Amino acid sequence: LEALLLTAEQNRGHSLLALGRVEEAETCFTGVVAQGGWTARWQGLVSLAAVAEQRGQYQRALELLDEALALADTAPTPSAAQVLRLYVVGNLANVHLACGDTASARQEACTALDIAVQTANRDQFIEGLLTLGVCQRLCGTLGESRQSLESAARWARMSCDKGREALAWAEMAHTLNEMGRYDEARTLAKNALQQSIATGTRRAELAAQLALSTGYLRAGFAHDAHYHAAQAWEISAHLGQPIAQATALVTLGEAHLAREDRAQAREAFTPAREMAEAIGAQLPAIQASLALAQLDAAVDVTNLVQETAHIAVPALRWPVLLEDARRREHRGDLAGATASYTEAITVLTTLRQALQQEPTGDTYLEYRLAWEPYLGLARIYRLQGQDAEAARVVQEAEWPPLAQLEEEAV
Repeated sequence: LEALLLTAEQNRGHSLLALGRVEEAETCFTGVVAQGGWTARWQGLVSLAAVAEQRGQYQRALELLDEALALADTAPTPSAAQVLRLYVVGNLANVHLACGDTASARQEACTALDIAVQTANRDQFIEGLLTLGVCQRLCGTLGESRQSLESAARWARMSCDKGREALAWAEMAHTLNEMGRYDEARTLAKNALQQSIATGTRRAELAAQLALSTGYLRAGFAHDAHYHAAQAWEISAHLGQPIAQATALVTLGEAHLAREDRAQAREAFTPAREMAEAIGAQLPAIQASLALAQLDAAVDVTNLVQETAHIAVPALRWPVLLEDARRREHRGDLAGATASYTEAITVLTTLRQALQQEPTGDTYLEYRLAWEPYLGLARIYRLQGQDAEAARVVQEAEWPPLAQLEEEAV
């Protein structure tokens, strides 16, 4: 009976956590750790690590996971120890991802998937696919990301897990946005939003709102983008997760910029950066810092260039290089601008090559901002009288709208 009560308390804690009631969830998990035996103790510790992660207390989360992993030495059976390791590794992947260490997160997610197969744990297999799909998107392997997230959605559907299915479709919408497939992304995100609301899955609802905002923004619908960004901010504020709040504020700031409201954009980006830097969430911190640099020429981007050189996130790398190139060009440093534009194009080429095997082919340049490195480099070559080189840059992009713009610029 006692074991059943502890299991019920553990499940109640997870339900509360999913609803954003973090303090109540923590109380449940603390009680499980204090009162339970070997199994209940490690499960409670892993759950407390999830609470710490949601609060942005990443060092505390790692400490709790280490404490849980130490219990593997006293496991009653080898299979029980393997299950413990599965949950620890899965949560480690989430912590690394939150900190911006995408390479480690991807490795941990792959390990979790392997153990999930060995232990026939379908729930953690789905979670592993979700984490892996997000890591693959950030690392620039967009086709692989789409496949992983589609698999996660299908496995969740077979498990009658509508909440995780909605989350998988919402994350897949983010991947489609990154590919430039905005119509598909919006349709998928709308369906995910409806399903997440129906199931009360707030993290899926947040992901869907963010995907909708980005999809509308990149397709040129600023008003719709702002609406969904505002909804995402409200959800993140309710959940009380600093990284979610910082991410939502960045998205809201971008929507303000699209509506040419620079003052409100700054009011969103500034606390986003402060919040992200306070918890060590590297990705939203870089996004907010770049946005503030674009608003204020006095803000230095040198650190951002260095930071993005050390993280495996090409979708952040090329916009930072673009801003650096623009600044160098503006102050007459054409050699430096040429180098930064060229490196940005190299990053874009890698991203685009990853899409060549997709059914729709390479659609990355549907994101019009990604045209700028090509146009900037061609512009510098023209200024230096190297018209043949300018034509080569545009031709090698293999994107007809660029050729038309280049012709108009000549």
